Amino acid sequence: MLRRFTSPWPGSRKLIPRAQDLATFLKLLGRSATGQPLTVYTSFLSGPRRGDEIDGPDEFYVALIDNGRTKLLADREKRESLHCIRCGACLNICPVYRKIGGHSFPWVYSGPIGAIITPQFLGAMHEPSLPFASSLCGACAEVCPVKIDIPKVLLDLRADVKKAQARDGQGKLGNGWGSKSGPG
Repeated sequence: MLRRFTSPWPGSRKLIPRAQDLATFLKLLGRSATGQPLTVYTSFLSGPRRGDEIDGPDEFYVALIDNGRTKLLADREKRESLHCIRCGACLNICPVYRKIGGHSFPWVYSGPIGAIITPQFLGAMHEPSLPFASSLCGACAEVCPVKIDIPKVLLDLRADVKKAQARDGQGKLGNGWGSKSGPG
């Protein structure tokens, strides 16, 4: 007989400090992402079924996916990036993102949050153009429900790219957007 079990694999960004904070986070996410009172993509998992329940898994295991997030905690200047709740408010307001769209971003995160998260997870020189793909207008910071100062982090990452390029002997960003190929 096969055992019935549930094994969710959420990212650590899905953890909330206390159960009492759930309502606040749900309001932030829905209103910032789509302007709705509640998102339609929220799941609640409560663990294994209890003895008197007829439905639910017999066993319940949770594996938290880190993807380098704990490494970011060490950087006092940029750790606020980890506060992102993936609402998309910064994408919706960003003039650069609205013009180029999400497919121009090379990894899971796109838009302004992608421009600061991707280099921190994959290294400043993985996609050195990302911190420069911004007008620094500040609209993203204004709409961010968790108050990430995205323009400040972008400036810090630009400095990191410049330092890495100087260390590696690269003087320019390449063919205009910092790609690794092309003249430069």
